[in-house]
Amino acid sequence: LRNTTNTNLNTFIGMSFNQSNEMMVIWKYCSRKSLDHLIFEKNMRFGRTFQGSFLKHILNGLQYIHSSQIQFHGSLFLSNCVVDAYWVVRLTDFGVQEIIWDKMEHKELESCRSVDIERLPTKYYQLPPEILRPLIQNKQNKMICSGSQKADIYQLGMVIYQILYHKRPFLDKSDMTSRELITTICHGNKGNPFYPSLPDDNDYTLRLTSIMQQCWSTKLDTRPALYAISDAVAREFEKE
Repeated sequence: LRNTTNTNLNTFIGMSFNQSNEMMVIWKYCSRKSLDHLIFEKNMRFGRTFQGSFLKHILNGLQYIHSSQIQFHGSLFLSNCVVDAYWVVRLTDFGVQEIIWDKMEHKELESCRSVDIERLPTKYYQLPPEILRPLIQNKQNKMICSGSQKADIYQLGMVIYQILYHKRPFLDKSDMTSRELITTICHGNKGNPFYPSLPDDNDYTLRLTSIMQQCWSTKLDTRPALYAISDAVAREFEKE
């Protein structure tokens, strides 16, 4: 991690832990905080130029991770897309999931929190079905789960959605309990895929929205490759 260098990856400083007690992971501080903070806490509305730039930065960083020894991000939330003083987006909190998972498997670390489905933080609705299923089936009672490149693609679709629409996924499903929502995400709605709703005033091409929805496929093999997503983004924002 310390040797990982890319314009769109945040700088890893280090990590330390006391067995079964406390763990700290330290990354370089980015002055504008995260895209999640800017969009949902500061309520900033970004136009197409910024949207295209943000997405290209994220895709560039993720492509580097997928082609490196790290292999996958593992926690691709909008809150892990941090922004520096020059409006460059850098992915952070990557490459640590497997380290934490391995230490938990060997009882060197213990999770301070078990999973209560009804109190699950809403950002976890953005996890792919293959990671959520063990939680609702009580096969995994910890908050830390191992990831994959295909899981990254699913979460990338959620990141794209929030950058385009300034809206959190499944916000319109407040009538469902947390368990009902997660179960539907995992198994579909009466046999149909269950995706975040597109706004009525959607201004983006079918090419981009279609590939974004393909990211959310429950069938891992049908999720699009990064190069296909990059192409759709480049075509969408080529005039910006």
